[in-house]
Amino acid sequence: MKKYTRYGLDLLLAISITLAFAILGTLLGIDNLNGWYEQLETPMDIDLGVFIVVQTAYYLICIITIFSLIRTDNSSAHRSIWLLLIFIMTYAELWNYVFLIKQDLLVSAITLSVFFVPILFLARWLRAISIGCSYLWYIYLIWLCVDIAWIWLIWTEN
Repeated sequence: MKKYTRYGLDLLLAISITLAFAILGTLLGIDNLNGWYEQLETPMDIDLGVFIVVQTAYYLICIITIFSLIRTDNSSAHRSIWLLLIFIMTYAELWNYVFLIKQDLLVSAITLSVFFVPILFLARWLRAISIGCSYLWYIYLIWLCVDIAWIWLIWTEN
């Protein structure tokens, strides 16, 4: 029974950390989803619902990764992965602010392009802890390539 309680508490902690970042992102950008975003000229017509699905998948990947980090041994490399993950989660939410509140397409395109690098490092470093988490981040990187192309195209159109 005690083992299952610890498992549940670890999962609750992973969900709570991710939820805190999701709330931060919502507070930083949700007000402008209606209006400005819909007025943008978009060369690839990607429905807003696709971004909601991807964002949900991103948060699930974060939960799974945090849970895996909590459940594995603690080492200096492990702490580096934690720091990188927290950096990535913070960066993602700040990007929402730049894109949706500041409405700066060029800065959004540049910062999203730079975002690829720490996620690539995270995916690589996670291979030592959880190959499954690593693959999830590699899959997310495929989406990120599409997203980067999309934001650069929006910038050129607007």
